[in-house]
Amino acid sequence: MSTWNTYRPWLERITFGVALLGLLVAGHLGLQEQRGFDRGCLGLGDGSASAFDCASVVGSEAGTFLGLSNVVWGLLFYAAVAVLTFLVVRATRMQRPTMAKLRAGLIGTGVLYTGYLMYVQFVELDALCALCLTSAALVTTLAGLTAFPLLSSSSSSSPAMSDTSRRSEYKLLGALVVAALLFAGADVAYFTQQAPASHLPAAFASDTVDVPDECQFDAEKQPVQNWQDFVRDDDPIDGNPDAPVTVVEFFDPNCPHCADMHSVMEVVKEENGDRARFVPKPFPLWEFSIPQIQALYAAAEADKFYEMLDMQYDNQRREGLSEEQLRAIAERIDMDPDLVSTHLEEDRHRQRIMHQRQQGVAAGVSSTPSVLINGHFVAPQSRSPECFGAFIDAAYEANTDAS
Repeated sequence: MSTWNTYRPWLERITFGVALLGLLVAGHLGLQEQRGFDRGCLGLGDGSASAFDCASVVGSEAGTFLGLSNVVWGLLFYAAVAVLTFLVVRATRMQRPTMAKLRAGLIGTGVLYTGYLMYVQFVELDALCALCLTSAALVTTLAGLTAFPLLSSSSSSSPAMSDTSRRSEYKLLGALVVAALLFAGADVAYFTQQAPASHLPAAFASDTVDVPDECQFDAEKQPVQNWQDFVRDDDPIDGNPDAPVTVVEFFDPNCPHCADMHSVMEVVKEENGDRARFVPKPFPLWEFSIPQIQALYAAAEADKFYEMLDMQYDNQRREGLSEEQLRAIAERIDMDPDLVSTHLEEDRHRQRIMHQRQQGVAAGVSSTPSVLINGHFVAPQSRSPECFGAFIDAAYEANTDAS
């Protein structure tokens, strides 16, 4: 007799409970996403923790699939597992294998997609979401529960459930549903009543500038106290070098999200260049990015930094650009290509590049792009020209009034 016919009450109860717990985790993640993670990843802190960056993970391209947020997919997945588990309990011995196999297929698909999301977090984004990791652990648990009957030596069919036993199972599963609904209701009620955490510190307090509610600093990142140390005299600063507002952007020239942010920052600089100075800080995610950064600093010596950066973004390639490609870019921006080759051959600026990366990591930079305004990390969902402009206005007015 197939192992799919064997009914194990304890296994179905645990599977049902894990699926309900997954619904609670996905729902809580949705609540925190709506709040912009204003109180950290779990919603229970004051933003002092910086180990996790849920906003960057959820707001990334991998945060959606087929136009739907992974939060929605998570809710659908766990709900489907719960329903199929109930059908396994309710099914006859003839029906049970079909329901169990459908559930196993669904969980297997969930494991594959979860593996992809873990790869994105650990490798591509280098940023972690605590609730996403919790969900991954639950999916892994479901996979283990599904595999247990297949690995078990027992393959005998279980006897048919009596009406009394079936009613007892229904009552137990119903009690778990009620408990989950109570927890979900309390979660929604608590965070609905909680006022959004303040994202405007004293350095941005202004009586004349109204910063929209959707424009927030990253609650999961502590403000950098010594942010002035990021700026060097030989940095290719754009905007007003004497402005009281400093916008620092950590980027990697091979990062697609940085290329998207670059077009946003061009608009921000054009609209706010008189009130802020903009400091680009290369933050290599890969070893093959270092030669491109060295080419950027070679271009800076020829006053062609931003022209070189524009072309590198326009010509992004997997595994980075070769020396020949960088020389070709130099020629296109009317720069001596031999200057690029000299910087690469002599491995110039490597110590500077790695020092800047270490500075960024120590300050809390865990992914690119990361943008700070006077030492405060801008939340990923607030990286728009409108929000940047509001932050710069507020900081400019606050610092001008203070002086």
